[in-house]
Amino acid sequence: MIYTILLILILGQISKKLGKRIHVPPLLLLIILGMVLGPFGLNWIHTSIQMLSPEIRGLALIIILLRAGFNLDRQNLAQVGRPAFLLSFIPGFFEAITVMFLSMHFLGFSFIQGGMLGFILAAVSPAVVVPMMVYLEKNKLGTAKKIPTLILAGASIDDVVAISIFSIFLGLATTGIMSPIQIILKLPMMIVAGFISGVMLGRVLSAYGKNSKSTIISILLLSYCLQSVEKVLPIASLLGVMVSAATLRERNLSLSNYLSNAMDLLWVVAEIFLFVLVGAQVDFNAAQSSGIIGVVIVVVALLVRMVGVFVSLINTNLTFKERIFVAISYIPKATVQAAIGGTPLAMGLPNGEVILAISVLAILITTPLGAIGMTLTAKPLLE
Repeated sequence: MIYTILLILILGQISKKLGKRIHVPPLLLLIILGMVLGPFGLNWIHTSIQMLSPEIRGLALIIILLRAGFNLDRQNLAQVGRPAFLLSFIPGFFEAITVMFLSMHFLGFSFIQGGMLGFILAAVSPAVVVPMMVYLEKNKLGTAKKIPTLILAGASIDDVVAISIFSIFLGLATTGIMSPIQIILKLPMMIVAGFISGVMLGRVLSAYGKNSKSTIISILLLSYCLQSVEKVLPIASLLGVMVSAATLRERNLSLSNYLSNAMDLLWVVAEIFLFVLVGAQVDFNAAQSSGIIGVVIVVVALLVRMVGVFVSLINTNLTFKERIFVAISYIPKATVQAAIGGTPLAMGLPNGEVILAISVLAILITTPLGAIGMTLTAKPLLE
């Protein structure tokens, strides 16, 4: 186990430096490293690390969301309110409905199976998007029109919406007893509960937290507990984690800056483990098994998703180039697809192996496309 940890850290650090030198997003090389080291490659990752992979990736996701929250400002959010709200569901719904239609037409999926696949693919990857938005904030790119804040706010709720509706379709597939009223009420309930819990957590930490290691540990543990609660209660934990950091920033700026710097340092290690372990989940053979139809579904749905982004940005002051960048930012998929893409198969549901295969394809296609696209276009497209 110790050997595996050292191997991942050393090779991960080498991959990051190589990526910067050859101008390739480091996360792409880390995912490839995970594919090589993982159980579908050389199988050099210790079984105990593989068993802990969901928890490790969950902790890394918490660090990502806390970093995002510490960079959110309520006044800026108020200024991007309407487009951020529209971005949180319109692109995802455009993509999910497209996937549902195509999978039902070409793969013979049922409505419920198409819904599960559609909302698995509809989730944008915070692990890819958030670090880039933090970079834009720190380098003052697009900040005059609050573009990083707009994308952060929209993308974070986009994930909540996609995961929540996927869970509803999963419930329909396994029990079939969820009523239309439950379906309508569950999503807003999760969002409201996540927001309220995040505000409460942020208030507690701002009142009692100090600039110390114990507070760093406390916010990580409490965020992890919030994430765990989602397994038994209808709560949007991802939103709650980010809201807690934003609330803390508003009420205690000194502590917020201290914790933000701590999360930046933790991210150096967390980034390596997150993307290597995501890569280790990718079964290239499974991706190949879905064939050309899987590629067509992913690509067509992406194009429709980009149309959804442009629809969401109607009547805003963004230029055409800036709208293109927002659309590119909504391309990458990795964390959510790796985390839940195999759930239908694990539960023995029909077409579960095809759902997993197309989820893998989405990671392989969109992660490099979105990451490289954002890296290459940030300076040319943003002011």
